[in-house]
Amino acid sequence: MLNTLHINNSPFSEPQLDLLKQGFDTLDATQAQWLSGYLAGLLAASDQAQPIAAPAASTQAELTILYGSETGNGEALANALSVQLQSEGVGTKLASMESFRPAGLKKLKHAVFVISTHGEGDPPDEALDIFEFLDSKRAPQ
Repeated sequence: MLNTLHINNSPFSEPQLDLLKQGFDTLDATQAQWLSGYLAGLLAASDQAQPIAAPAASTQAELTILYGSETGNGEALANALSVQLQSEGVGTKLASMESFRPAGLKKLKHAVFVISTHGEGDPPDEALDIFEFLDSKRAPQ
């Protein structure tokens, strides 16, 4: 039931996750729903319940998300990443590699590249200019 729960996507340690998974594996759907409601009620009535704060405005530099996609998969992932980061208070700028000048890479402080390859791992056509630039001596260190 908790197969998608990991230490990198939850506040639990590995031993805690092992115990949770072990316990939840023995529950049927009705028992799991009851436990969910029980825990929600306990937290609502205790000091442990803390309001969820809106993300604070980030003082960090903006993150540029550059995507290259032949079929649209990379673009969809880049859009989802941008939405997720913005909901967490991180400023993002989204741009296609086709419309981004390779020389502009030198000006970026923080960047993420989302590229969906095709064929035998070839970069999409819209990413070729950036790939060639990065492979050249003109590329920033």
